[in-house]
Amino acid sequence: MGWYDCHLHSFDVGGIEFGPPDTDGWGREIKSEKQHTLERLVGEKDKFEYVYDFGDSWVHQIVVEKVTSDQLVAPRCIAGARACPPEDCGGVYGYAEVVAAFLDDKHERHAEIAEWVPVDWSPEQFDLELADRLVAKHRPQPGRPRASKSKTPRARA
Repeated sequence: MGWYDCHLHSFDVGGIEFGPPDTDGWGREIKSEKQHTLERLVGEKDKFEYVYDFGDSWVHQIVVEKVTSDQLVAPRCIAGARACPPEDCGGVYGYAEVVAAFLDDKHERHAEIAEWVPVDWSPEQFDLELADRLVAKHRPQPGRPRASKSKTPRARA
């Protein structure tokens, strides 16, 4: 998405939540994302949920369209639409206000929003090349075993 990964997040795969440890003691039952990989938990045509920034609550439904052979060295972004909402814009409702203020020169918050969003940001613009580069950062790491056929959560070797 282009966010800075500065907020809590989680993945819900088959009703099991994975993410960073609950160090604040909220009592959430969450499995460590460091001990599991999506590659081992989901397969082709599977769906799962990703939530970013528990305050803004950006909920994403992810569908694994295709799993390729070991020849592909990095995940790919193949399509998208519109720009990533700016970090900390207030979730869906805050984003709608940001867009309205940004696009209307006469809006009371236009100057504030225009100064706050990235210089070249436009709500209608999707940069496939940038998105693909950001996704590719999550390529398999050397020495990390490839996924097995089983989708049972297991600790990484």
